[in-house]
Amino acid sequence: MKLIVDINLGKLTKWLRILGYDTKIYKDKEFLDYLDKDEFIICTKNYSVYESYKDRKNIIYIPYDDYEVQLFFLAKKGIITKTENFFKRCPLCNSELIDIEKEKIKDLVPPFIYKAHNQFKKCPNCNKIYWQATHTYQIKKKLNKIFEDKKPFNIGITAGDMNGIGPQIILKLYIKRKDLFRQNRIFIIGSREVFEFYIKYYKKFSKKLSKIELNIVKNSDKYDPQKLNLFDVGLRNKEKFAPGKPTEHSGELTFRILERSVKLFYANEIDLIVNTPNSKEALNLAGHKLTGATEFYSKGKKALMTFYSDEMIIALLTRHISISEVSKAITVDEILWALNILRSYGKIGVMGLNPHASEGGLIGDEENEIINPAIEKAKDAGIDAVGPLVSDTFFMGEKCNAYLSMYHDQLLPLFKRLYLKRSFQASLGLDIKRVSVSHGTAWDKVKDFSASCESLEFILDKGIKLVKWE
Repeated sequence: MKLIVDINLGKLTKWLRILGYDTKIYKDKEFLDYLDKDEFIICTKNYSVYESYKDRKNIIYIPYDDYEVQLFFLAKKGIITKTENFFKRCPLCNSELIDIEKEKIKDLVPPFIYKAHNQFKKCPNCNKIYWQATHTYQIKKKLNKIFEDKKPFNIGITAGDMNGIGPQIILKLYIKRKDLFRQNRIFIIGSREVFEFYIKYYKKFSKKLSKIELNIVKNSDKYDPQKLNLFDVGLRNKEKFAPGKPTEHSGELTFRILERSVKLFYANEIDLIVNTPNSKEALNLAGHKLTGATEFYSKGKKALMTFYSDEMIIALLTRHISISEVSKAITVDEILWALNILRSYGKIGVMGLNPHASEGGLIGDEENEIINPAIEKAKDAGIDAVGPLVSDTFFMGEKCNAYLSMYHDQLLPLFKRLYLKRSFQASLGLDIKRVSVSHGTAWDKVKDFSASCESLEFILDKGIKLVKWE
């Protein structure tokens, strides 16, 4: 297999060659020469290019900036596999490297390198000399972990905004339900300094907090069931605490925590990401233009935001867009895409858009022209879909296993009124498995230790079992 790589993936290209993959960089539209040729895989960072050719089997979109995450992503996808050709190609020109005797390169490398290494290789094309540095071994070790058969199921809980209730609900649940942390292999993804700060900050509310021991880990093999395990995302010197308030500093730390969670997922260190509350305001103050964590994890790919409780499951066809844009965003294809993701849940109730589901076209035409045709096509595809349902009376009719809401606030107000504390949200349709508590940062509950940890408790106790990822 040969890899054809976008010019914007330069560092990834070098590592693919080090791993032994015949890798060519393409410019402009050169990749068109390789479409539909089974021996080539085209890797692009340009989403518009991917969208234009995604029906082809040999093109893949890589949305991440970190080259290690890009490598882990390709490994998870099965694009790259365990290879015996490690360190066989020149990372600069792709030529196959040749072994060279140590004595012949004595004057060509720094003295400390010559002394520390015994094996060297040379590129016959560009004459560069190579040796396996420590980082090279570490990358290979991390990749090998992805290829291994993995039995333990590891959960990574992101700590959320450091000035919000994320750290509080984690600590509160840990002292309340240590059994959940022992039944599940749970790792917190956050800052050691933040947790040490809040253990002291909240000590006056619970003496049990002083008994918490943190276990700082670099990989999931170091899990300790007797301690609170933490992947440390270091707090930087300039970043200061402001409990109960969104700040640029808290937004920057939040972003690094989210990035770390992605890296840990693709490195096979964790199998599921659980988000405690992030602040959109803080993220934007830090310069990260995001409307939510779902948008961060989706990286431009469509995700079906789905909410779960013991009694009801609802999915949102459209998410964080204005009401004026909703009608334009609803199409037959979009509804079919969502229903196909939900099909394994059983009967799906599809909501109408207009009051009274338009009353046969008297109040808008979206039901007749878009929603009804989509439901009929779904039925033809073997999906058990019914509707369009009327928003103000749907709960009085025949119960469905899941409901598809046309816009964000169509069903969510009712859902959160009934199930806020015992519910959560999952992003379906992504490569990443990610769920989130169903509430926000609750700034007013930070200082008095009054936040509820019930949503997080519900996720770890019962909620994970409700999600069907395939």
